[in-house]
Amino acid sequence: MMLLNAENQVFVAKRIDTLAEAWQMPQGGIDDGELPRTAAMRELEEEIGTRQATIIAES
Repeated sequence: MMLLNAENQVFVAKRIDTLAEAWQMPQGGIDDGELPRTAAMRELEEEIGTRQATIIAES
């Protein structure tokens, strides 16, 4: 998923589980029977600790 703030800046986080310098957007999978929008919000909370987001588009 892509996170944008009010200034249209994209959120990209540095991984802390590797020695290599690596950056990524929040990501994750969809559980069986889970809707994509529900999965996106769940993964957002798991990855960065918030559900304060609005889904504006899907692809």
